[in-house]
Amino acid sequence: MKKLPVLVVDDSVCTANIVVSLLKLCGYSDVDKEGSAQSALWKFSQRPYSLVLADMAMPVTSGIELLAAIRRGVIRPNVCFVLMTALRDREVIDAAVRLGADSILLKPFTADTLQTKLSSLAKLQAA
Repeated sequence: MKKLPVLVVDDSVCTANIVVSLLKLCGYSDVDKEGSAQSALWKFSQRPYSLVLADMAMPVTSGIELLAAIRRGVIRPNVCFVLMTALRDREVIDAAVRLGADSILLKPFTADTLQTKLSSLAKLQAA
């Protein structure tokens, strides 16, 4: 089991639960979830997460805005950050990468896809 603390952020409770289950299948045992970017920012300030997986399109504050807030912050601005999206808009994805997303995960995805993506992130491997 991987003991790295992970934060899943998605406004869809169903999707968040699925992602948590997939992470556990991939061996991640310390997984928290939040339903909004605002609550995620508070939670992020309370725990030293090694990985954040956030939905790109959430109401009020998007995953991209969450990413930007974390990257410009003083609390672990270099955390490994993966945006999840069902959008196939190249401009939006490119903007997320420019803002500092370590990776983009296209929904829907399987445990194998998630494991492959996370295994390829050098920053996560160094955590």
